Amino acid sequence: MEFKMERTGLLKEGDVLSVTEGKLPDSYYYTLGNAYAMSANYKFRERLTSTEGTVLEVKETPKGFLLRLHLMNKNGAGRKRRDFMAAYMDNGTLDILNVQYRLENGFVVNGMKLVPLAFIVSVDEPERSSAGTIVFEKVHALTMKGQKVWLLGKEDLEISGIYDNTWVCRIDQTHRLICWREGTTEMIPVPEDLWKNKLEEK
Repeated sequence: MEFKMERTGLLKEGDVLSVTEGKLPDSYYYTLGNAYAMSANYKFRERLTSTEGTVLEVKETPKGFLLRLHLMNKNGAGRKRRDFMAAYMDNGTLDILNVQYRLENGFVVNGMKLVPLAFIVSVDEPERSSAGTIVFEKVHALTMKGQKVWLLGKEDLEISGIYDNTWVCRIDQTHRLICWREGTTEMIPVPEDLWKNKLEEK
């Protein structure tokens, strides 16, 4: 991943830095360390799961200094995203059988048994009104009842905890409803009311 740095001397190859996410109305961007460098803007479905990276290269260009970063996931291991997504095969194809097995049997993350209710495959780009405001976004999911397409408004999407490649689950021990994105350790509590009607649809 590339970041732009305004002046030289701030960073060098081998530096390990935190990656911080910033939010714009319709996209996300990332800064390194104490705002040493900034990324381009990324769409909702392109959000990173990484919180740390190592500088691989710093080069001067006519547009400023660019640096290339090797991203690491939250347990410190640098991998391609699909390498730590059990729902996908090595070639990036969705593994329907594995998703179905998880939906039926659950799985363990951070020592906690999760009882999955749905797997969010993807979130489409937002549909907009003639005035340019977001009306809704389509959420494509797999459940025990088959494939689902849900429509979520902008506010609901922001509080739902979902991204691409996200499981909607209950924690077996507490029955708390959470979202967990593959490749991360974070479990985000989500509103029961928001998901109840979605998950009970036939």
